Amino acid sequence: MDLLGGRLAFEHFVIRAGLDEQSARIGLGLELSGLDLADLSQRLGWPPFTGTVEGRIPSAVYANNQLTLDGGLTMQLFGGRLDIGALAMERPFGVAPTLSADVALRGIELLPLTAAFGFGEISGELAGRITGLRLVDWSPVAFDAHLYSNPGYRGRQRISQRAVRDISSVGGNFLVTELQNQALRLFSSFAYRRMGISCRLADQVCLMDGIGSHEGGYTIIEGSGLPRLTVVGFGRAVDWPVLVERLRAVTEGQMPVIE
Repeated sequence: MDLLGGRLAFEHFVIRAGLDEQSARIGLGLELSGLDLADLSQRLGWPPFTGTVEGRIPSAVYANNQLTLDGGLTMQLFGGRLDIGALAMERPFGVAPTLSADVALRGIELLPLTAAFGFGEISGELAGRITGLRLVDWSPVAFDAHLYSNPGYRGRQRISQRAVRDISSVGGNFLVTELQNQALRLFSSFAYRRMGISCRLADQVCLMDGIGSHEGGYTIIEGSGLPRLTVVGFGRAVDWPVLVERLRAVTEGQMPVIE
């Protein structure tokens, strides 16, 4: 069948009725090809993503209020790909549904990604992984995320003045020295050698880390050339709702002021 500019094909679909909802069982296999991510984003009210969704789930079984899926989904977006595996759901049609998955990112172009989210401009490529992702009622309650610039990228890597301010605002306890503050007022963008951040979410607290240690903190951005800009984080335990609210404020254009 046609779906979002692509195709959804069922390989099999079996329903075994039971005496009640708990004993009913549904099994299916499906394949997705060429689904338009821009169309999907518009329908769901997401940022304007572009790309396609592909995937094959050879076996999905719903029984005892649990949905387990073999296989996975791949999204081709922002010049790279996002792979979703280890998918499982509990109470998908009930109260407080839960979803668990592992996610891998490869070769995501940062320029269109930051533009889509209204974030300060960054060029380069993003890679990373999110393991142990768990959503309850579609809100994240646990994950272990590591996002970093692609070490094999050979193109231009620059970060704008606004992006530096956005990152500092979201982190809430990141250090940009007075000398670097002066450079932020004089230059619109800076070259960087590498950057990365990690967050392990548990019990509504995000344990933060970066790409290396720096004077009791952790490095988020390691600059390159002159003027060289380095951003260091010091607050390792960050309240998750506060972090989400800061990120929302940044993407809505409520930028911090650096004196």
